[in-house]
Amino acid sequence: MIEETASNNLYFFTNNSPIVYNDLLGLIFPWIPDTDIYQQINNQILTQSEYIIKYIKWRKWLQKEKEKIYDKNGKIKKDAWILKIRPCPYRLERREVTIYNAFSPIPIKYFIFIVPEAGWIQSPFFPVYGPRFHPGGAIELREDLKDEKVNRNGNQCIYNSCGELLKSIPSAGTADWFSPFFWGAEEHKKQDIIPFELAKDFGEIEEYYNVRPHVWLDEDGKLHINKDIFNE
Repeated sequence: MIEETASNNLYFFTNNSPIVYNDLLGLIFPWIPDTDIYQQINNQILTQSEYIIKYIKWRKWLQKEKEKIYDKNGKIKKDAWILKIRPCPYRLERREVTIYNAFSPIPIKYFIFIVPEAGWIQSPFFPVYGPRFHPGGAIELREDLKDEKVNRNGNQCIYNSCGELLKSIPSAGTADWFSPFFWGAEEHKKQDIIPFELAKDFGEIEEYYNVRPHVWLDEDGKLHINKDIFNE
């Protein structure tokens, strides 16, 4: 049996004015006739309303993006845009480099990673902004679309310091509906980055990866959409 422990007055928490005041998430303590506290409550109500509006927008965006990729049975459409982008290579080739210094008898050896010649660009700015979005990442490749005339979609691949592809969420790269190398940073921000941040705020990052998946090839050349092998 559910009862009211404080009072039989169900509108006490809105000062008997449920039309004027509201507590959409049920998080505000009972109304107290104090100006400072009232202002705090009013601010909290506004914060809750903004939260709900943002969440509704996020869910509408998510549903729209799902319809671009999946059919009514939840299977990936044969002409889905995520199947047209270039899959991430499983790992980067590592090459040893030796530097001889005239002032030291001991040569310096270190390793560099070779970016695939065709179709990829290494982002020089990833060390600055990358860890915020993809923890554990050290190297970012993005699909090179400079010669494309129509395609606006691209792929993002994130590798650790050993050149191994990161595949776990949220470290893994994501497919881009608006590639920054084709449409520019602003369109990419609106269609890919802002939804990513909303998904993190709402604790629904895996839902984001359902519509901006990690598309990659394993060692055997099999196509993966996130962790699942894609079978037509």
